[in-house]
Amino acid sequence: MTEENNGETSINGAHCGAQNSDQGQTCVSRGRLLAMVQASQRPAETRVSRLAITAFVLGILSIVGGLTGIPAIMVAIIARSVIGRSGGRLTGAGFAVIGMAIPVVVFAGIFLAALQRVGPVAKRMACREKLSEIGKAMLVYANDYDDALPRAGGPNAIWGTTVWSASTRALAYNDNGTTSEASISSCFYLLVKDGDVTPKSFVCSGDWGTSEFRLAYETCPPGFGLTDAWDFGSNPVRHCSYSYHLPFSGYALTLSGDPGLAVASDRNPWLDSPAAKAKMPAEFSEFIPDTDDFSGNKQTAVVGNAVTHEGKGQNVQWHCCVFLVVGA
Repeated sequence: MTEENNGETSINGAHCGAQNSDQGQTCVSRGRLLAMVQASQRPAETRVSRLAITAFVLGILSIVGGLTGIPAIMVAIIARSVIGRSGGRLTGAGFAVIGMAIPVVVFAGIFLAALQRVGPVAKRMACREKLSEIGKAMLVYANDYDDALPRAGGPNAIWGTTVWSASTRALAYNDNGTTSEASISSCFYLLVKDGDVTPKSFVCSGDWGTSEFRLAYETCPPGFGLTDAWDFGSNPVRHCSYSYHLPFSGYALTLSGDPGLAVASDRNPWLDSPAAKAKMPAEFSEFIPDTDDFSGNKQTAVVGNAVTHEGKGQNVQWHCCVFLVVGA
């Protein structure tokens, strides 16, 4: 072996001999480089992200009560970010996605359930506002008509029909000078004719099948307007969601009447409506109010509730307190 060969050592060996320091430094550098290359050729070690597993567990727990839902989503977002920056050393993105998806589904279910509960309540409140608006219009009307609440046909009218498109008042109410007749809904319509209330105010959004009265739905004379009509068209039940106290045969209320009496309310359940047929007369015996004057309870009282709000509430317009409206 020559001297030159003695100065060389395989870079795969444990050490490197050299004739001088420069050669030694070069040999060491080459050895390190080769070691780095060999290390890069070995498969990288991978493991499942602990954050992803945590997000997955929190997501599962959110099914029970939803309290861990938001932490699950936050941890899942962080886990996916860390996994993306790990260069393949971390896995578990699927766990993170599931941990994020479960709370989203849970929250969506909770939201929809809440919406189903809030929806009917919101409709009942909107209905209450409309009934209150009608009551205020009655107050204005009564101030103009000697404290009398709206009563179509005049003082001697009886409960009957109204010719809604008649050209004169006498024809509308079949008034012969002695007697006349009118429908309950035509009493409400006096507020459209004389009280600046729109037909839309008489429609509850919870009263399925009922729509705003429009002349376009009817056949009427040329130039005929809303204030020329005497009732809510040929089928008033489709355009009026509310019931009115019986104002005929001496039962009409005035502003000086008993403040504890009801003036109007949601549609009477013993009358046909677009949403349902009228309740049978036999069911009336099951209706017992749960007030101090009666011995009923909640179950017997709701028998008399309108179908408008699925029987779960009833808007009533009382005679007192400027026709304060309450929901039961």
